[in-house]
Amino acid sequence: MRFLLYWTLPLLLLNACVNVNVLVTFPPEKLENAAEQIELDIEKNTSALPTKTSGVFDGNAWCFRDGELLYAETVSSDQNVKIDSPSIVRAKERRAERYDAVDQYKTAGTVGENREGLLQILPENNLTREQLQQAQDLVNNENKDRLIIYQEIVRINNMPEEALKDVQKAFAKTQRKNARPGYFIQNDDGRWEEKK
Repeated sequence: MRFLLYWTLPLLLLNACVNVNVLVTFPPEKLENAAEQIELDIEKNTSALPTKTSGVFDGNAWCFRDGELLYAETVSSDQNVKIDSPSIVRAKERRAERYDAVDQYKTAGTVGENREGLLQILPENNLTREQLQQAQDLVNNENKDRLIIYQEIVRINNMPEEALKDVQKAFAKTQRKNARPGYFIQNDDGRWEEKK
């Protein structure tokens, strides 16, 4: 009987274990530092060079209650935000390739940086229908790659899904800060203004 209990109890406990999701959050300044590094890589066309970052808590834990997930814990991290993955590298490379074209539209006042970290065609743009379609294609491709980067940052850092808005906000702040005079930027309150 002792022999049976000796082997049965660990097996029962093992069957009752599950992974607990530990979601990580970062202070805004850490997200802004990550955004700044990525935008700098793109501007300098150094997207092929990985960035050294420290590790992130892997979120693995065991739970012993009827084999069910009891909760997802959110913890704040004082470590750096991870910004390297194959998806991020490829998206940065594509953004670097279209950097000059995006810059031309920004300089012309056709496209601005919105408060969600994305490009947006401005209403007063004086473009022909064909030019507008070209601009829209460029904006769509740029925004697709930006969203890949933002979503991948959330994924590889084990952040909660709702942290995507925080990542976008950090990138929008970085875009506003890095905007050259004459570029149009959208403030957090939704107002558009020309950077002085």
